Amino acid sequence: MAAKKSLLIVCPDELRQQLVEALLFYTDAAYPPGGAECGQVARVSLTDTANALQGEPDVDTGGVEISRRIRAMLKTAINYYVDSFEAAEGSVCSSQRELLLSAGNGDLIELDVFDRAVEQDGAKLSMRLR
Repeated sequence: MAAKKSLLIVCPDELRQQLVEALLFYTDAAYPPGGAECGQVARVSLTDTANALQGEPDVDTGGVEISRRIRAMLKTAINYYVDSFEAAEGSVCSSQRELLLSAGNGDLIELDVFDRAVEQDGAKLSMRLR
């Protein structure tokens, strides 16, 4: 039996937006425009994944499908994003980091769980203005 090549991301819109921000923030730092060809391939792949996550969730599944192959880079992007936020804000967001990593593994994340994580961390992750 062939392994499924896509990963279903099912989470609240705000958490999905954090995944998008994490991907784009990391992409700009790790793979700036005009870099090496292999870096540009990674940049396109990460940007395509961010664009897919910005799309409307599937009506039947409630999720957005992304390539499974991107998982390792998504994990790296999430950790870089959270580490950067924590360093800039002087706060720890371990609950949201855990949820982002879980969502990136395809785990179902409910809105109330996300809201509790934000409350526990005391700040909502966002590097949008950086």
